[in-house]
This record gives sequence, C-alpha cells and structure tokens, in this order.
Amino acid sequence: MSDSGIFMSPILMNNSISTSIPILPMTPVPSPSIDSVVKSECFAKPKQVKRSLLNDSGFTDNSTEHSYSKPLKNERMMSIIYVHSLFAHPCSKTSTPLVKQSVKTCPKAKPVLSQSEKNNILHLLNSGGYVSHIADVLLKNQHFVDYSIQHHAKESSDTLKSMNNHKHGFISQLMKKSYSDMSAFSWDNICEEFKDKLPVLSKMIELTLNIHQKKVVPRIGMVYAILAQTHHQKLSLVQRMTSLCLLDNIADQKIYDRLHPLGLCMSYEQSHNLLQEIGQTYTNQMSAAMKEGKRLCLVGDNVNYAVGIREQRKENCGKTKLLHHAFASVALLNDSKFDHLSKIKPQRPWTDLKLDDFIVNEEEYKNIRLDYTKHIVKAAIKHVPFFKILDDVFDESSKINEEQYRKTLVIPLETVLKNEQYYADVVDIMEQHENIIEKTFQDAGVTLTDKTKIHTGGDQLTRERDIQALKF
Repeated sequence: MSDSGIFMSPILMNNSISTSIPILPMTPVPSPSIDSVVKSECFAKPKQVKRSLLNDSGFTDNSTEHSYSKPLKNERMMSIIYVHSLFAHPCSKTSTPLVKQSVKTCPKAKPVLSQSEKNNILHLLNSGGYVSHIADVLLKNQHFVDYSIQHHAKESSDTLKSMNNHKHGFISQLMKKSYSDMSAFSWDNICEEFKDKLPVLSKMIELTLNIHQKKVVPRIGMVYAILAQTHHQKLSLVQRMTSLCLLDNIADQKIYDRLHPLGLCMSYEQSHNLLQEIGQTYTNQMSAAMKEGKRLCLVGDNVNYAVGIREQRKENCGKTKLLHHAFASVALLNDSKFDHLSKIKPQRPWTDLKLDDFIVNEEEYKNIRLDYTKHIVKAAIKHVPFFKILDDVFDESSKINEEQYRKTLVIPLETVLKNEQYYADVVDIMEQHENIIEKTFQDAGVTLTDKTKIHTGGDQLTRERDIQALKF
C-alpha cells in the first residue's frame, strides 16, 4: 500500500477483498446559510395559479394539490429554526436566533362570494329585493352559514359571561336563590329573561319544538338554565329546585349521581347542604311576619315512626319493630288579636249559664245567614264571570273584613329527636322554643320583656306535660 495521498481501503467484492478501487478523501462542500434558506422559502414570489385550477368560489380545489400552490407549513418552519439553532455556534457573536427575526407570512384569504352568487343577488336586488329570496341564495353558501353560526354563538356566549357581573345593575332570575325567591319560582319569568337576553337562540328553540307554548315553557326554561349554569355556577336556581324535589321524594343517591353531570340538579352532598340552609330560614320568615304586625303562636306534637327489619338487627324472627320518637313544631302567625277579651278566668261561672247562652238567638242567626251569603257571592264572582254584576251589591259596611279572613301563615320549625313522654326532653323542647322566640324578636326589632307572653302548646296531653315540666 503506497502513501501517494490516495487512501486505499480493502473493499469486499464478490466474497473477495479488493484494494484496487481507491477512496478519495471527502472535501468540505460549503453549505448554504440558514438565512438564505429561510428567505428562499418565505420571500419567494408565489407562482400564479392557472385559472383552470380555480373552482366556482374563486379558490383552488383541495382535492388536487400542486407544488406551486402549497403554502409554507409550520412544520417546515420549525425544522428550519431547529437546524439553524444546531448549526449556530454558542460562542459566535454574529449569529442571532432566528426566532427573533420577523418572518412575513402570507395572509389567509377571506372567503368571498362567487361570481354566479353575486349575479344572482344583483338580479334579486333589481327585481324587488325580497329578503327571503336573497336569504335563500346566501344560505346556500356554506361560508355564510358558518359565519352566521359563529357570530350568534359568540354573541350568546358573551351575554352569558356578562350575567355574573353585578356592576351593570342586572340580577338574573337564576341568581335569586333565597327561600322567598324559590317559593315564588315561575318558569314564565325564566323564559322571559331567556327571550330578552338570547332572543335568537330562544326563538330558534321555540320554533324547533313547534308545540303549544304552555307545554314547552318548562323545557325552554330548562335549556336556558343549563346553558347559564354551565357558564356560572351561581346561576343555579333551577338546579336547586330540582334537588329539592328529589329530596322531597326521598330519591336515592344514584339518581343525583346520574342527573348532576347533565346539569339538571345539584350533587347529593350539595343538596343536603341546601336543605340545611333552607331549614335555618324559619326565623327570618317569622321576623318578617312580625314586622307586618302578625301574632306569633308555637304548637307542636310528638312524631312516632317505626323502623322495620331492614334498618335494625333481626330479632324475634323479624316481628319486633323499633319505634323512634321525635318532636315537630310549627309557628302560626295570623292577624287576629284578642286583646279586647277579658283575661279573667273563668269569665262566667259555669253554674250561672243558661240554655239561652248555648242556643243562637234571632239576631245571631241573621248574621250567620249573611256571612254564608257573602261567601257564596264571593265564590260566584270569582269563578263565574256572569255574576260580576253582584260585586257592587254590598255596601262598604257589609263587605267582608279581609283581616279576619286572611290565611294563617304556617312556618315549619326544626324537628328535634326528643320524646315528650320524658320531662327532661320536654324541658329541652321548651328551651329550643325560647331560643327561637328570642332570635325572632331580635331580628324583628321588637323588645322582648318578662311581660311578653307567647302562646305555646298543642293537644291537651302536650299542654299538661308542658305545665308539669315548668315545675322542674
């Protein structure tokens, strides 16, 4: 092997080693700079596309790709940047990162109407310009349909996003979640807000259902409630009402687990928290009624319920049932006052009573007939339009005293696991009533003194137990 500047290397040819073929040394070939490559890719003049390759809408057909009509892809640019970063010397002062360089990209062409569509619209404008005819032409253009959908979707989304902001002075019906608001719940108010805030979407849903409006009002309101609650968790009035309905019917937890992901109700844990929250609002209702001048009265009774073999240990062949005890109370608030009656007890000795004191006289009999007549006439005027002419039959002096016939407000109180058969539990029940009365008077702004008397009790057995418990 000679040292003549040509390196001879053995090469395997036909299972034999040959050294006759020389291998020339590799000479470095200057590679083009990365800047020149980028410039050639980005700033090259695009070739003109032949008119025959354009479709009717003015764009090239995507099914047939041509090398001179392809835009520069992002993957190509990223590979060029990566190669440039590899070739750039870390200590070089002249090399600058390519990412900082401003690379001009070709703007994306906006869709336009084709020439045939323009001609059709111009013809329709000259022939009368009917909106329905022009809309038929535009709706056949998919780009116009897509833009309309995106426009209305963005408008609806922005409206729903702004509903959580109280600075504009608007409070949504779905955000009013107090006990009084839930008591006055109405699908009509929710649908009216839906039409006011999202008119296009509500109209499309209403026309799509194509059913009598009274039947679809709850369904339209439910759609609006799901959309609003998806954007903001605070807009959950309908979900709260659904959860309360499930709680009222003792629904299983699996029902909550299946309906909650659909946005129809709250979770099982949140539903029980809601029940506790509502259960503590009775003092607010009582104080609001006392501010109106209503009279407070507390009544209650024992609640006994049996538990079968499913909830207890099996004993005596399952024939024995475990009996549980609780005490339930309600607050009665009405407008009737009895301050004008004598507090002397008894007002008359029973030995002095006569038969005439029990039998109504002629004057009382006439008053009873007049009261029945008033009730009949009032019901006839309310339900039969023909009898509205009788509304002016009675003068002001003979009309019904509305204060005496107002419905008594009944507010359920918290049920406690106490048994009134034991005096110790009766003392705890009366202590709970005292705490409720103090909290109610404090919220109502009424002074509670030692002379203030509140009627409490129930049936005769409950009253006797309360009297005996006061001796402890």
